[in-house]
Amino acid sequence: MIKDVPEALKQIGPSFKLEPFATVIQPIIQDVLAEHKKDKYRKGTLLTPLLMVWLVLTLTLRRDMNYHKTLNWLVSGLRWLYLDLPAKLLKDGAISHARVKLGSGVFQGIFYKFVLSFTLIIPDFYGLITVIFDGTDMTMPDTKSNRDKFGKPKSRSGSGAFPQMRVVALMVMSARLIFDVAYAPFSGKKTGERTLMFKILEKIKRKGLLFLFDAGFYSFFSCLVYGR
Repeated sequence: MIKDVPEALKQIGPSFKLEPFATVIQPIIQDVLAEHKKDKYRKGTLLTPLLMVWLVLTLTLRRDMNYHKTLNWLVSGLRWLYLDLPAKLLKDGAISHARVKLGSGVFQGIFYKFVLSFTLIIPDFYGLITVIFDGTDMTMPDTKSNRDKFGKPKSRSGSGAFPQMRVVALMVMSARLIFDVAYAPFSGKKTGERTLMFKILEKIKRKGLLFLFDAGFYSFFSCLVYGR
């Protein structure tokens, strides 16, 4: 019976995967980590880059749990083999530190490589693939970097409590697949939904798409401009 956390995680860290997503995403994760030169790690590291990527992705699925509980859920299968693993595997701050060190570029690379894997999408409207633009606002953690980059929305009493980000996504309607995402500060010049939409349109090379917009995008104007 293994009672030591580093020894237990060392066995699963280098090859950890989460089914049923691993078949498609695991090779992409490994390729992107290698491209960003993040696939190597110091001997004895508890949170290997591969395990850390899966932990961050899992946090979007298990939003009902904090960092430590999510990690515990990921490695819960170990507990029937190594019964003496503690409930809290790591010290406070260890996961946040590893997440910052891994960086956001790795996850951007994973996203765009994953989009490239959408090779077979069946047209759903007279030979065209229906795609939808939609926007939303997100509240960001109140850190200095987020305040500097995104700012806080103004209110009657001064400003909001948290920085906010505006996001526009392009999604395949039939398959619920996100093709691309653009984001900007919640307020300021060139940060509106229509501006972000055009950032996505400039990168779209795929033919045979039927674009849908809601009223907030001023669809008639947008189609005229893009048609030119």
